[in-house]
Amino acid sequence: MKHIEFSTLLAKFEGSLPETEVRLIESHTADCGECRETSNKLQSLFAYIPAKAIDYVPQATTARILNIYKRTPDAVHTEKTRWFGLEALVFDDWQTALNERYAGVDSRQMLFSLGTYDLDMRIDLTGDKCTLTGQIFPEVDSAIVEVLSQDLRASVPVNELGEFTFEPLPQGVYDIRITTGDGIDLHIEQVPLKH
Repeated sequence: MKHIEFSTLLAKFEGSLPETEVRLIESHTADCGECRETSNKLQSLFAYIPAKAIDYVPQATTARILNIYKRTPDAVHTEKTRWFGLEALVFDDWQTALNERYAGVDSRQMLFSLGTYDLDMRIDLTGDKCTLTGQIFPEVDSAIVEVLSQDLRASVPVNELGEFTFEPLPQGVYDIRITTGDGIDLHIEQVPLKH
């Protein structure tokens, strides 16, 4: 006895077969245990999620479901510590096309690329102090951001969006260290938090 192809059984439950073909499938599955078992599984699936409901599923939900099956495992980090100097700098709005700093500007935005992470920082200067805010991408849980100089050491945790804010710091040159929840230490050396 020839079995019914899975795609044909699927088409039956999707409602895309003529009634005469549906009757032939039902007659066959009454006699064939293997096809009946496959048909019963499909019937359970379509009873749980009716085919017509597919028209109402948001595209983003469908994409998330498909990504479950397409997702590749995350890269395994073999290094526990990574050091990055200012060569990790991707963007600095104090630099013009000629690589000259703007004069008299009291805020600065810098973007660093740190391996699989990006660090966006904003520095606001007031008098002899600076306020440092930033965000780590992608967001990391339980990360600590630390600023270090010869005279000062301060640290703050990131929030659930990977954002952090330091209270006003004395202007100066600082090393910035980010310790992530997965044991990776990221360092940027000699970041000028000053005019």
